Amino acid sequence: MKIQYQMNSIMSKGIKVAFACMGLTIGSGLLQAQHLYTLEECISIARKNSLALRISASSIHSTRSAQEELKMTARPQLKFSAGTIYAPTNKYFGYDPALSNGGQIAGQLILQQQIYDGGIRDLKSAQLDLELSHLSQEHYANDRDIIFGVREAYIELLFAQETAVLQQASTEQLSEYLDLVNRMYHGGNGSYTDVLKTTIQLASARIDVEQALESQNIAKLSLAQAMGIPGDTAIRASGTLEHLTRTTTDSLGIVVTDSSFTNLDLQMAQIEIEKDLIDVQLAQSERLPTILLNTDAGILTSYDNLHLPIGERSSMLGASIGISIELPIFTWGAIDLRTEQRKLAVEIKQDQKEQLRRSLLIERQKTLIRLHKALNELVALKRNIVVAEENYSLTKSKYAAGGSLAIEVLSAQQLLIETQTASLQSESNIRLLLAHLEQISAYQ
Repeated sequence: MKIQYQMNSIMSKGIKVAFACMGLTIGSGLLQAQHLYTLEECISIARKNSLALRISASSIHSTRSAQEELKMTARPQLKFSAGTIYAPTNKYFGYDPALSNGGQIAGQLILQQQIYDGGIRDLKSAQLDLELSHLSQEHYANDRDIIFGVREAYIELLFAQETAVLQQASTEQLSEYLDLVNRMYHGGNGSYTDVLKTTIQLASARIDVEQALESQNIAKLSLAQAMGIPGDTAIRASGTLEHLTRTTTDSLGIVVTDSSFTNLDLQMAQIEIEKDLIDVQLAQSERLPTILLNTDAGILTSYDNLHLPIGERSSMLGASIGISIELPIFTWGAIDLRTEQRKLAVEIKQDQKEQLRRSLLIERQKTLIRLHKALNELVALKRNIVVAEENYSLTKSKYAAGGSLAIEVLSAQQLLIETQTASLQSESNIRLLLAHLEQISAYQ
């Protein structure tokens, strides 16, 4: 019996030394130099590194340039034209010499001004205005998605951090309880099986700590990715889930009727419809005439004139002015087909917008239901934590006085840690649901 006792004592001490070393390793990992970030700092960094925001900003600049270009086309267009044409004439082959004059040589400045274009320029200008508005909405939508992505990763990191702290506190509770069990066992008031059971549960708690730290590192990498920075496990989220600024449901425009609900996605869909309606008008404008005012000045002569003696040649320097009108008369129904296609495109976009609106409304309602459930659940869990803490303390005191079993103490401790973890998870879910609700409800 004495030998068995010594062996058991040595095993117990060995296990405690191993756990102490493991705890030192974990502690040193937690004490590494950390880069502490607030949520606002993470969002700011993500905005600076966002390729989507850069692309949308460049697209806005490009569209503004297109607007300026369209304005320039309304002004008279001046160009230089030079060329030569040879037209052979003989008795059997060639154009009428009175018209071709053997060909022509020209070098002219040509000024062209569009007088009437069927309203096409105005329609294109309106379409570019809509495109600019759409790109602006898209820029806000990209920013909204960046905020949501960072906030989601930030909340997950806070949850992982607090879970790791909670698991570490659990191991400390079990370690203290193991000391109590060992003292009682050595004093003859406890069973060795109590030592083994507590040792096993402590070992499981240590494993849970390692898993929590692994989840924490993964969450850090996810946050780094959302921020657009290289993967870094040394970053740390500032604060706690409880003190993270919570978006209130009143600020999200939740109290609205289904018919008045809108967001950035629906606004962009409406702009796409309006652009397609202009496409319909553009197709219909193809039936209208185009009127151009043409003027030119320069040299224009014929080969026949050049063949004459210098004294007999006509003047080469001159100017002319004229108006040209283009009007489609017969296009084999092509204009009607284009108009019909664009009208169908409008109908498709309208149905797609309605489909999107219905989907967003259902998603919003589901999120509100989940949020209501999570809020009620959190209130209940907060109450349960108080009861579980009291239950653990009383059961542990009873065990010290010989009034309860070790398994009851371990069960009470396990119940406490599970309730605390469930409360953290519920708090995290509430934050994520609020962030998702804000993403759905965002509009400009």
